[in-house]
Amino acid sequence: MGNGAFTSTDAFYPRGFVRRLQRVPEKNKLDGDAEVDRLVKLYMTGRVNHQSWGYRREVLEAAARLFKNFPFFLDQQRNNSHLYGYNYEFLLDTLRYIVTGRRKLSIQAWKGLMSEHMPPTNDFKSRSMVAVDGKLSSLVNARTADVISKWCSHPGGFEDLLQTLVIMFGRVWEPLHEYVTLHADYFDHNGDLTDARGTVYK
Repeated sequence: MGNGAFTSTDAFYPRGFVRRLQRVPEKNKLDGDAEVDRLVKLYMTGRVNHQSWGYRREVLEAAARLFKNFPFFLDQQRNNSHLYGYNYEFLLDTLRYIVTGRRKLSIQAWKGLMSEHMPPTNDFKSRSMVAVDGKLSSLVNARTADVISKWCSHPGGFEDLLQTLVIMFGRVWEPLHEYVTLHADYFDHNGDLTDARGTVYK
């Protein structure tokens, strides 16, 4: 895919992220990834030990499947006429987090700003590269396994990954904030653990 030209096997998730699939639904639109929905519901209902390797392995396998070829995934989003505004900025902030362990905004703040089912625009034509803070992202040539490993190496990184999968590929109604309590939202920009009121715990 290039220059916004989608193929018949490109499918769109509710917040505009695109993936190339072998089979696509009618009108190339997806309600959400069933495996991501299952995994986050297990987390939400407390029916699984989310610290266990078995559960974490399932999340990591889902991430590897959905991102597949990470450089290609990024190029797809850069050339995606359905991904712009806050939705595209969330992608860039996610790349920032993977590299630094810090976000400009919490995932819940991003979620409140993002839109669903956006019509296509020509905004993508101004994106000559995947740039974070004005520089080409170091992840544009990274192996998917290395990206996921780096992501999870940060405090709260696994939970950040899970929430990101929900935002990019899940259904729009998942109420994560009440349930996924140990995630990047609770780490301030200095890497300290905080509560919802901003109290810092050393």
